[in-house]
This record gives sequence, structure tokens and C-alpha cells, in this order.
Amino acid sequence: MPHDDRVRFRSINDAGLRSEKFTYWDYLFDVGLKGEMGEFGDTSRRGNWELGFRYSRNEGLDLS
Repeated sequence: MPHDDRVRFRSINDAGLRSEKFTYWDYLFDVGLKGEMGEFGDTSRRGNWELGFRYSRNEGLDLS
């Protein structure tokens, strides 16, 4: 029965330079409001209020 052994290899000098380029984009957006209940004309209510919103996004690109 014929038997054929083949081995493939690449020398370090034959491979050439390899490089990878990573690029990332990060977005973060915060906004908020804060106040007291009396600001709306209802002086019988005492208290504070807060309202907030946050948006976050992360994108990436890998070139090799």
C-alpha cells in the first residue's frame, strides 16, 4: 500500500510581516434634570425630583 507523507511548513522569514489593526468607537451620552416640586406651582408638595438618561455604544473593527 503506497504511503505518502507530506509536511507543509513556513519559515519565519518566509511569512513576511503580519499586522492587525484594531479600531474602536465608544459613545457615551448623559443628560439629567433635577428640581423641586414647588417649581410647578404646587407649593403644598415638598420634595425633590430627578430625571436622567444615559446612552452608551461600543463598536469595533479588526483588520488583519
